[in-house]
Amino acid sequence: MKKIIYTILSAAFLFVSCTDSLSLEEISVDPNNPVTSTPALLTTSSQGSILGRFGVDWDRYAGTFVQTFAGNHATGVRADQFDLQSQDFQGTFNTMYVKGFKDLQTVIDVMGPELEAWGHVGIAKIMTATGLGYLTDVYGDLPWSEALDVANITSPAYDTQEQIYTAMLTMLQEAIVDLDKASLVTVGSDDLVYGGDLSKWKATANLLLARYNNHMSKLNPGGSATAALGYVDAAKAAGLTSNAGNYQMNYNEDDLNFLNPWYNLWTNNLIIAGEKFTNLLTATNDPRGLAYWDLIAFPVGSGAVFATITGKPNGDPTGSNSYSPVGPNTYYGDAGSPVLIATYFELLFIEAEAAMRSTNPGRAATALNAAITASMDMLRPTILANGVPEADITAYLAAFAAETSGTVTMEKIMTEKYKAMFTMNVESWTDARRHDFQYPSYLALPNNAKLSEFPRRGFFPQSEVQNNAANVPSGQTMTSRLWWDN
Repeated sequence: MKKIIYTILSAAFLFVSCTDSLSLEEISVDPNNPVTSTPALLTTSSQGSILGRFGVDWDRYAGTFVQTFAGNHATGVRADQFDLQSQDFQGTFNTMYVKGFKDLQTVIDVMGPELEAWGHVGIAKIMTATGLGYLTDVYGDLPWSEALDVANITSPAYDTQEQIYTAMLTMLQEAIVDLDKASLVTVGSDDLVYGGDLSKWKATANLLLARYNNHMSKLNPGGSATAALGYVDAAKAAGLTSNAGNYQMNYNEDDLNFLNPWYNLWTNNLIIAGEKFTNLLTATNDPRGLAYWDLIAFPVGSGAVFATITGKPNGDPTGSNSYSPVGPNTYYGDAGSPVLIATYFELLFIEAEAAMRSTNPGRAATALNAAITASMDMLRPTILANGVPEADITAYLAAFAAETSGTVTMEKIMTEKYKAMFTMNVESWTDARRHDFQYPSYLALPNNAKLSEFPRRGFFPQSEVQNNAANVPSGQTMTSRLWWDN
């Protein structure tokens, strides 16, 4: 059954690859006629269209903004130098709208209520909020309240980011209620994330509510902390108490059309290890380095070989040196590796940060220690398989996961979160913006930077600029701040 599901999703991926150049104006026919589809098929397809876009374009280039990654050639170097244009990134925006949100709307508004498929409705609302959260944290304002009424509106107005956040939070709260309703249609293997385990989806809704409330830390430091901590507690009560509940997109190494996008990136190394990040890992003896990056081998003396993790200086042009990629020997870069969307250890880092804002350093220290340990636990098999001894893991935890109420600081929390959130780069970029690029402390403008400060947002896609010009917000630059960044 799983192979059949992946085959269906591979076909969906072939479709969404053809939608990268489409605009919202060009969605004239809903391909998901309820007569010919089912909630199960649309759930599988939409997971490809929404979750399958994580680890692609913005997740990659945001990694250069926070200098975990560095650009190696072509668009990677331009992103590394903050020299992007509207036409560079429209695939994720268009795929989520043209295919993903449309499928999910059909489940939420039509199929789910008619068939009493409330499990599918709850999942659809969570995935819609996931996609909107990703896009709004890149672009700010988005088409939403009019975006999917394709029969009547071909040039939808833009909602403010505040309105988008309100819609997201409402959907997540509604999803929790929907998931508790009795359903006549069972969710099963059509759900590639949790295999139909609705309790894990309920925990994920609370995890995302904690994340998005925490994003409002600059707008309302105390209120956002209180709200985030409440949803942290709710996520734990719903069962998110280990990495087994991680929200991730699962891939199939046996299907060439459905491989982990970081593995696909490894074939051309558009972006690779950033020098400052690899230096940070080395300076702190962080054993996760070999779960993040493949080694690069250098000849030494009479035929001997020395292998090391090698990073590239941010902003440097393409050169002749070799640098470490997210390759197939890492946790993240194998053909069948999952792509992380939101995780248990992220929940704990949110708890630590929010507790510090709530002047509760004891809770912050406990959560920080647990977050680092959870990150290490997830990666331990890969770390050990790559030859790192268990003693190195033990030493790292003793040095960095033993904070107390008297030693914990916001810098320690955010720096350790930055290290652990590897490849979750849009979220790390959000953290950096919320904290005005204070953490990690080494962040500085890259070589050959085309901007005088770090990017705060992305340009709207060229397809929108061309086809929805009357509504696309004007006057924005990459240094214009988002609603929650003021």
